[in-house]
Amino acid sequence: MSGPFNIVEHKEIITKDAILIEGFPSVGVISSIAASYLINTLELEYVGAIYSRFIAPASIVMGGTPYPPFRIYAGKPTCVDGACEQIIVMTSEFKVPDMFVHSLAETILDWCKSKSISKIISLEGIPTQDQSELSLPLVGVGSTGRAREFLKKQGVNMMDTGLVVGISGVLLYEAARRDQDVSCVLAHAMPEVPDSRSAAKIIAFVNKVFASIEVDVAPLLNQAEAIEAMIKKVRNTAPKRTPEDMVVPIYQ
Repeated sequence: MSGPFNIVEHKEIITKDAILIEGFPSVGVISSIAASYLINTLELEYVGAIYSRFIAPASIVMGGTPYPPFRIYAGKPTCVDGACEQIIVMTSEFKVPDMFVHSLAETILDWCKSKSISKIISLEGIPTQDQSELSLPLVGVGSTGRAREFLKKQGVNMMDTGLVVGISGVLLYEAARRDQDVSCVLAHAMPEVPDSRSAAKIIAFVNKVFASIEVDVAPLLNQAEAIEAMIKKVRNTAPKRTPEDMVVPIYQ
């Protein structure tokens, strides 16, 4: 490996003008839930991974096949009225230790620029202990004026003052420095429990972004309790590692 993190494409991906969805663990693990639901519902294909010695030493086993913890999925571009759209999803069930988040963010931005990926949408949560706040709409932060206008066009309220932590936060300010477009959408979520309902809000936002993609959120809402129970069970039975290791299993 030439650097702390390396992105390896295992299959050819059409990336020009694609939109990348970054769904790494967040508050209420809503980002991981939303990303996994998109992958399964859209039947996206495993096309690559992020490799690093700083990533938790584990395999994610799906259908009997082992996969790296940080994975990349994509499908074929879909076209409506001559305009084609491509969605690429990066996801994981693990958190990267804070000291390595900057290197990971820089690797993602470098890769997106080299692949002519037009936009990055980072999925994130806002921690709350107030149940009434769960009904609040999404808020957004953009790295550039273009990214902010993009969010406004989707009807997202812009965050005026606040804090965005983790990979989303670093992607935002590093992309601002590089003049790359990162749009972060944040949903209120309870930090102690996996929140499928808040994840559904993010899916609804993705539906607005892509004219050729329509993901039904009803199954996610209908199965919310089952998903949350499954996640709690896996988290309770998983081998105990450091607090920043295993976070949430994939949605299936």
